[in-house]
Amino acid sequence: MIGLPILTAVIGVAMLGVQAGVTQLRLQDEASLQARYASLGGDIEDVIEDGDLLCVEARHTLDRGLWAVDPLELSARSCALNPTPPRGNDESTR
Repeated sequence: MIGLPILTAVIGVAMLGVQAGVTQLRLQDEASLQARYASLGGDIEDVIEDGDLLCVEARHTLDRGLWAVDPLELSARSCALNPTPPRGNDESTR
């Protein structure tokens, strides 16, 4: 009799973890696709130029259902090679 509520709670917590993991994977995939699109010359908001890389950060907050009690902030960052890196004061290009 006591095992059923405990089993239900364990399965519920496991499902919350799976939901967070799947959301993190989708967020990472979205950031990766946006970084690639930006490196191909696409117009993406909030692109961060980091040397010869174009980086994109994506964020999402889990705040529905049981996550409303304690929201979880997820973030992902992905970078792609910048095909036109910024030119510096390189003497060899003159």
